[in-house]
Amino acid sequence: DLLKMFVSCNIPFSTVENSNFSKFMKKYADRTVLSRRTLHRLMEVVRKDVISKIKEIIGYKDIFIAVDETKNNQGLSMTTILMGLLNGRFLGRPYLINMIDIKVVNAMNFCKFCCS
Repeated sequence: DLLKMFVSCNIPFSTVENSNFSKFMKKYADRTVLSRRTLHRLMEVVRKDVISKIKEIIGYKDIFIAVDETKNNQGLSMTTILMGLLNGRFLGRPYLINMIDIKVVNAMNFCKFCCS
């Protein structure tokens, strides 16, 4: 639940390293906070589940794929793959499929990124 809250609210995992956050969790939730590394490991399990659910929703419908460069909260350039239904009524936000720091953008790196 904590991991889902962090991801859905776009809260950086580094927040768990803040002593005030740890104190708050201990006081109000009577829980010790997982480490940043543990959250990253758990994220892989959640990611696979989310991708599986997206595949169920998308099925064999027409989709669009967008590749975008953005900056993370530390100001580092990140490349993202976004995907959504191509149905003429773009009502929702696209799915974030992958995000990675590609230092040098070339055909090989781009292909690896898209296939990951």
